[in-house]
Amino acid sequence: MAGPVFAWALHMFFYHTHSAIYALLDSHKGPWTKLKVSSFDKMTYSQMLPNVIKNQLIFLVSGVAAFYASSGRGWNRATEPYADISMKEALFEWVAMYLMYEAIFYTNHRILHITKLKIPFIEKPVNLYSLYHKEHHSTFASVGVSGLYMGSLDCVLTQTLPQVIGPAIFDFHPMVLWLRGPLGA
Repeated sequence: MAGPVFAWALHMFFYHTHSAIYALLDSHKGPWTKLKVSSFDKMTYSQMLPNVIKNQLIFLVSGVAAFYASSGRGWNRATEPYADISMKEALFEWVAMYLMYEAIFYTNHRILHITKLKIPFIEKPVNLYSLYHKEHHSTFASVGVSGLYMGSLDCVLTQTLPQVIGPAIFDFHPMVLWLRGPLGA
């Protein structure tokens, strides 16, 4: 249980530290101002924060559930000394984790952009984008924290599943998962 909670805490630290730094930079003019992607943000860091923390708690609960559902796969190796994992193995696992994350994220994200899904026995096409994903694009924010500003289902499909499926299937070493947070999230 300590594994998923530690990984979540590590993610929270890195995610909110870099998001707060960027929010601070955005609030002050400087040479970096011209590098900002968007100048018409609709929401501030503090306005997005409650929704983002809700989604991060969903991620934590889902991660712990996946931990128990998979009998700890992805964390069972936490008792192995890091010396027991070679650099080659760590690199392979990190690349595999990255590819798995990207494939699941991309597929689910594209599905959420469907605006006219025809479902048998339902007369009117379903707009998945407006139902489940529009909130994410509503901020027009170019700050890091806006990446997790979304509805709960959107969070599960595009953030949680890509992070928990790989470790549960491939039993990655926890060091690879911890590196995934600050280096590739």
